[in-house]
Amino acid sequence: MDNVTEDKDLQTQREEIMAQCEAALLKPIVANVVALINELDGYKQQFNDSNEKVIIDYCQNRLIETLLQVNGISSIDDAVYDVQRNTIYPYYVIANGTPIKNTKRVGLIYNGKVLLKSIVAVEQNTDMEEYLPTKT
Repeated sequence: MDNVTEDKDLQTQREEIMAQCEAALLKPIVANVVALINELDGYKQQFNDSNEKVIIDYCQNRLIETLLQVNGISSIDDAVYDVQRNTIYPYYVIANGTPIKNTKRVGLIYNGKVLLKSIVAVEQNTDMEEYLPTKT
């Protein structure tokens, strides 16, 4: 085995070890940031002032942008509703496969696992009309 091949093998091993270390260090940080985003959702429900809600939205979006810069984390960009990947705002029961009208907040996926569900608005589905909230 020549020196060039040995150097490449060592470099590959070093890169694999660094990737494993990075993943081990990032996992708890990512989990805490996602928990903070969810916690901010709870605070947002408590506030009546629209300025407070705008500030929380801004903070959540900045946290999401930061997480999207982490290797392996991607955003959820679905065209149809999936209960495993999306939540509806305002919430009501809806069938999987219902077309998404727009995304209110992107969700996050890491290694195939949903870290944060996206918040979406969906097209009206007449099959589920009985579950829709009634307007009074």
